[in-house]
Amino acid sequence: MNRYAVAVALLLSSMSAAAQFSQAHLSDGKKSLFITEASGDTFNAPLLEDQVAFSRPSIAKNGKFVGWLAEYNLESGFACPFPGRLVVIDQSRKLRVFGPDAPVAVFSWCFSKDVTAVAFMFGSLHFAHYYGMELRRIKDGKRLATHNYDESNEEIRQANEHLPDWAKCLVDTSFQ
Repeated sequence: MNRYAVAVALLLSSMSAAAQFSQAHLSDGKKSLFITEASGDTFNAPLLEDQVAFSRPSIAKNGKFVGWLAEYNLESGFACPFPGRLVVIDQSRKLRVFGPDAPVAVFSWCFSKDVTAVAFMFGSLHFAHYYGMELRRIKDGKRLATHNYDESNEEIRQANEHLPDWAKCLVDTSFQ
């Protein structure tokens, strides 16, 4: 009976490893994002409607999700695309799209420590000192928490040192 249990455990672990993601890398020019599964299979991440590029890809620490920022051109013809949505793909290749309700840029993002949610920071594309932060559950997009971040003066920046735990990764990774 123990041999059977060990064989089943090995089979299940190899099956879950095969479904996990192992790499996510951008092409030159950020026009494509290549995602590699633990099995070695590689596929192109899909583009959303009107998306022109990818940025900031990351694999969740459990290997079950890959996320990235979808970049768009401004209607004004601004030469450089801006990151407007956070996209997460799961092992079944189901996409989940997150972003603020307003048409603003998403500056940074991260997976939650338990990999059940994503956090992202957003704000005005130019001259922004005030940012919104949201924590959203991956499986259904439910907004779990929000936080406002203002770096307009030293006193406020010091107050921002008391960010909620889920939001600290956003400040650590923004503008890198």
